This record gives sequence, C-alpha cells and structure tokens, in this order.
Amino acid sequence: MKQLILFCKEVYHPGVHLYFSLNWYLALYSGLCLLHGRAFTLHLTALVAIATLFLILLYLRIIDEIKDFDYDKIHNPDRPLVRGIVTVKELNTYLLLLIIPIIGMNAFYGSKVLGLISFELAYAYLLLPLDRIRVIRENLILNLFITYPVNVLLSVYILYQGLHAWGETALHGDWTLITAFACAFLYYEFARKITWPYAQTKGQRTYSEALGTKKATAVALLLAISAGLILTTILNTWLPFLLLIPLAQGLHLLGKGKSMALSGTAFIGLFYGIIIAAGILARFDLRFHLLVGP
Repeated sequence: MKQLILFCKEVYHPGVHLYFSLNWYLALYSGLCLLHGRAFTLHLTALVAIATLFLILLYLRIIDEIKDFDYDKIHNPDRPLVRGIVTVKELNTYLLLLIIPIIGMNAFYGSKVLGLISFELAYAYLLLPLDRIRVIRENLILNLFITYPVNVLLSVYILYQGLHAWGETALHGDWTLITAFACAFLYYEFARKITWPYAQTKGQRTYSEALGTKKATAVALLLAISAGLILTTILNTWLPFLLLIPLAQGLHLLGKGKSMALSGTAFIGLFYGIIIAAGILARFDLRFHLLVGP
C-alpha cells in the first residue's frame, strides 16, 4: 500500500483527479437533467458515480504506466515504474484490488450499469496485450481509436446510472450530448500533444508528428467547434460561444512556438462549467433568454 501511495503522489494526484471526476459527473448529469426535464438535484448516486470515476481513472492510469514502460525508460526515466518505486507485479495487484470497490459500489444499479462497468474494466485491461502489437503501439492515430472508447464508456456509465435512478430510457439527445463530451475531451487530448517540430523532443509521441502541426491543429479545432455547436443546439444557449476564448488562446500559444496544452485544460474546464451553469440556471428557474433559451 505504501508503494501505491507513492505512485499516486507522483502520477495520479488525488486532489486533481477527484476535482476532474466531480466536474465530469456534474456536467454530464446537468446536461442529462436538462434533456430529460429533471431538476438538477443531487442524491447518493452522485457520490457513487464520482467515486467510481475516480477509481476507474486510477485503474486507467496504472494501465498506462504499464503500457508506457519501454517508452518511459528512454523518454521519461523519472517515472516511478522506471525508477523501481513500484513493480509491474505490484501494479497488476492494484488493478485487481480496484475492481472490488468499483464493482461493489455499482452492484445495485441494474445489469446494464454493472455490465458497462465490467466491460470497461475488461476492455481497459485488454489494452495491455494490444499495445504489444507494434503497429498499434507506434501509430498514434490508430492507438487513439483503440484506446479512446474507455473514455466514452465512462460517460455512458453516467448516463445509465442516471436512467436507472429515474426509471427512464435513453433519449436521442443523450447520445448527442455524450458525443459533445467525447469531442471536447478529444480536443483536450490533441491540444496536449500539438507543437511545432523544432520544439518537439526526439522520439516524443505527438499528433504534430503523426499528422503534421497544421493538420493536427485543424483536427483539434474541428473537434472543439463540434462540441460547442452541439451544446448550443441541444441546450438552447449561447454560452458555448465562450469556448472560442480558449481556442483563441491555443492558437496564440502555438503562434508563439509553445504547446497548446494550457488551451486544452482551459477548454475542458470551461466546457464542463457551462453545462453545470445551465443546469443550475434551469434548476432555479433563471432561464433568462440571454443565457439559456426558453
């Protein structure tokens, strides 16, 4: 357990990831409440979902640490696994131990929720042998297509946990909202790994290297704009236009030869904040036309 604590201190800061899990849940739940005409009111299910997200993100972080071991030995020698603070055997033990509370907390939310969680954990673990396939490991775009479903499945989990509590079925708008979340997080993912060739470390895996800086930037902006337009449509609010601010910031940083990473963080934070704000406005019947449509 001491090794797990040391591991978390270095590569999985609990406060940061708890904050991220909280905002992810509140934003998606807020959007679902608006789509289903429900008041934005939190119950015990919120704590279960946030704790589940937090633990699964730790589970995924451990898997990434194991997957990236060979790469980190060359490019990130300060990683805890490379330095021997933890071993692969210990990390695999932690993965097995994490399954117990994750499954236990969700055992009473119906077969769909439990099935989704089980599939998420199994699919994520399957990424370990898949990553040994050279073409998957070295092709960043192919790797993204194979690994990104673990992120989308977490949003689907939040959806079905809420539907189980409400006793309702999924709406078409629910899937559109989840698509917006997927696009928003993909912008964050792309922005972290976009820079100019001269600023890139040799051997570093970036979307700039995979697609070229200009093409990678265009793809990232398309994803971000898609997320904003979807929100504008399904939530009937102009608030997503505020997302243009971090996009402009990203282009400004890139123009100065810097990474767009800060833009990605600002974008995802503002994206979540807008949906939470829309839910709170509706909850207290503050649907001013300048903020949220009728």
